[in-house]
Amino acid sequence: MLTKFPALIKYFPFVMIAMGLIFMLMHAGRVIPAAIVSIVTPVKHPTQFTFDTYDKLLRKYVSADGLVDYTGLKKDPRLGEAVKELARMAPDKLSYQGQVCYWINAHNLLALKIICDRYPIKSTAALDVDMSARKFDVGGEVLSVQKIFRLKIFPLLKRSSAVPEKIFLVCAGSVSYPPLTDHAIEPDGLDADARAAAYKYITNPKNVYFDNDRGIFYIAPLLKRYEPILSQVGETAHGFAALYMPSDKAPDMTDIMITRSFFKNVDLRLNDRAAFKSEPQVIDDLMR
Repeated sequence: MLTKFPALIKYFPFVMIAMGLIFMLMHAGRVIPAAIVSIVTPVKHPTQFTFDTYDKLLRKYVSADGLVDYTGLKKDPRLGEAVKELARMAPDKLSYQGQVCYWINAHNLLALKIICDRYPIKSTAALDVDMSARKFDVGGEVLSVQKIFRLKIFPLLKRSSAVPEKIFLVCAGSVSYPPLTDHAIEPDGLDADARAAAYKYITNPKNVYFDNDRGIFYIAPLLKRYEPILSQVGETAHGFAALYMPSDKAPDMTDIMITRSFFKNVDLRLNDRAAFKSEPQVIDDLMR
């Protein structure tokens, strides 16, 4: 057995090269189709753009509680049409508000597309690395959902301290995220939609809760992730959350004895209307 070991070592570099090639081919298989679409698709650069097809899908398949009828959405050919429309329109000539709307809508639309392609699933954990690995043609760029958030949405929101609540309009499919709006985000309603989304998320005790007896202020880990945006108004993630809480449930943030903590668990269950139709308490929590 030991005499065979040097022979195995001799072939080890070739095995590693073969594994590297396989990995490159797998990556190329995810990127090349979107890159080809990007090359052959003519891109317009409008000064105004509305997500008409996407808006119609949201109004039909997303309820006021933010839950999604994935069974119906998966079958609707307009989902593919909305993704194609996204490829044909670049946001670089839009206003600042228009660009924010474009990228948030693009993020949420493509997240829905990824989920529908995998559906039926019960948890976003079943998406594996799709949010980071699957690439789409978006306004002439080849991007993943994760890159849209990291390279487009986050930098845009950090440019302005006005209404940092816009970050609460981003949804990636699990109930740990703010509920998905039942309409496309437009510049005229952006700020109002953002504040409504922040209120709905923060006033849900599953996301923000002050244990008065123990003096512990719990918030969702997602708020920590958003802290670079929320801090632009001079608040920590905990401090920002306290601003939206009802006065009878909010902690006194000047009390140095309060312990600031985070919920340990992240709820990765899919925001699927079919899964929660028999659980009215979950819907009540989402509607708060």
